[in-house]
Amino acid sequence: MNQMGRAAGPLPSVSGRRSPVPILQVATGFWASQALLTAVDLKVFTILFGGPKTVAEVAKESGGDPVALEALLDANCALGFLHRNGDRYRNDEASNVYLVEGSPGSYVDLVRFMRDPLFGIWQGLADTATAPTRS
Repeated sequence: MNQMGRAAGPLPSVSGRRSPVPILQVATGFWASQALLTAVDLKVFTILFGGPKTVAEVAKESGGDPVALEALLDANCALGFLHRNGDRYRNDEASNVYLVEGSPGSYVDLVRFMRDPLFGIWQGLADTATAPTRS
């Protein structure tokens, strides 16, 4: 796997054609960013900075629904931002450095800026691409 979570090396062909996997990875890429952004908004990484916690503990501190929050935490585990051991979740080492509010190396504000306002700008790309050009 490379840094983006994609298989390293050439992709298998489908009936002698190139694989559609790269297309699907890009088309669903926002799923991963939304999982990260939502965890940042709910302060999950800051909550877990003190050590491993259960879903119920994270839900109580974040105001999240335990069932939905477990899915969010598991998604962040799949992305490598969190780790799960039994019923307890903990931050990855990089998450402790970059995703905890107030830490010296925190990227929380940058991550939020990438969503607000940048996400809205990118969401309007089709309008921009079809708008008349100003001279």
